[in-house]
Amino acid sequence: VKYNGAFGYFIEVTKANLHLVPEHYVRKQTMTNAERYYTEELRQRFFQLIYIFLFISGVIFTNVTVFVKILENPVQGIKFIQLSPGEYLISTIKITIYSGFLICIPLIICQLIFFMLPALTKNEKKFILPIIGISFLLFGLGLGFSYYLLIPAALKFFVDYSSTVIE
Repeated sequence: VKYNGAFGYFIEVTKANLHLVPEHYVRKQTMTNAERYYTEELRQRFFQLIYIFLFISGVIFTNVTVFVKILENPVQGIKFIQLSPGEYLISTIKITIYSGFLICIPLIICQLIFFMLPALTKNEKKFILPIIGISFLLFGLGLGFSYYLLIPAALKFFVDYSSTVIE
């Protein structure tokens, strides 16, 4: 699966493997050594991810105060200030986009795997499901590690480092 600005996402198949292309693939471009195809499934999965991201981001944007309180928890004793009139709006948009993307990462991985699943052999499918579970577990552990250990330590360092010079 590749992407270019003219055609968007496509599947490139070499001339030697053209006999393996399913009937429902639509040819987009003929090249000297390959053919480029797209499937409606690939488009649907891509747009589903966009719609889900927009929906999650909309929910976060409407409830941004809850997310701001969650983000403020690791920084006890530090008061956030607004230095310009539009700064809170820009911060709200950044929180919305980053949080929406963070929540969508597992969905993106699932959509990619579900798209590639028919091409895998039975043996590969047996290994991929435990790997997916372990990946999500490690993703959650990484978020927890960052939130509870890394962010407080980093903020303590930055506050202590600048406390002698900056008020």
